[in-house]
Amino acid sequence: MPPYVKTGVVEQNAARIRELDSKPAEELSPEEQRKRTDRERKRAERKAAKDKVGQAEAAQRAEEACETAEEFWATQRAKLSPEERAKFEALHAEILEWCEVLRDYTNGTDGTSEQDKADTMQDVKNLIERLGECDTGFFCVPKFWRDKGIFQSVINRAKAVPKFRSDEILLRYGWYSALPSHVLEPFRRECMTKRMSKEKPYGEIVCKDCGYTNIVPKEIALIYQGSKHTYPCEWCRAMNTVMPERKSLTTEEIHERIEAYKAAKNKSGPEDQIFDSFGRVDWYNSK
Repeated sequence: MPPYVKTGVVEQNAARIRELDSKPAEELSPEEQRKRTDRERKRAERKAAKDKVGQAEAAQRAEEACETAEEFWATQRAKLSPEERAKFEALHAEILEWCEVLRDYTNGTDGTSEQDKADTMQDVKNLIERLGECDTGFFCVPKFWRDKGIFQSVINRAKAVPKFRSDEILLRYGWYSALPSHVLEPFRRECMTKRMSKEKPYGEIVCKDCGYTNIVPKEIALIYQGSKHTYPCEWCRAMNTVMPERKSLTTEEIHERIEAYKAAKNKSGPEDQIFDSFGRVDWYNSK
């Protein structure tokens, strides 16, 4: 209480107010009745605000005490009206049916025709356009409802990006309102993504001198396929063997050189290392 307010005056005013509040309304003047009505209104407002804070604190304690996602979702679902709950449950049931259909196509157990598959893909596109997508990645976080950073980031993205509005519904209530990512993405990879050709992009050129199989791009292999020129063999080139000398060597001599080259490559000594024992570049041995 401020020092300039006298204690006796405050007590007198409080006593006067209690006296007026205890009197019947008909014994009060119009001005006193108006003041009494204001006091009752303000008391009711303060009580309602205090009750609201108490309820919020109790709800917060109940949420923090949840050990499983189902317990947390139960506390949140209790806040919904019967109409909102029925709407979410109906949409959740519809999405679960779609999940079963997509899993069948992903696993190859749908047993339908190509036309049915094409129609299903178009229906999925329309469903995504209407409801968006549901990212279920936050399920990987243990007790995600207690992680305020994860919880708030999911809500912020859901509010900022219309495509992920359903994330908040799943986060708060545990109901799907759009196709979940852990079902949608495998279906996309299996059915909606254009497959790349499995044709081998490389060809083979066998050296006529040493018999080594050179793996080259298919275009290069086609060029040398009907050409009078000989493709420079990788092994022959690695041994610094020029074309005339290579032509003069026998197959046995070429194989001996290849084996010697392999042995020398696999038996490198300290002088072949560019780093010393401390991990520094050894400029003398690396030159």
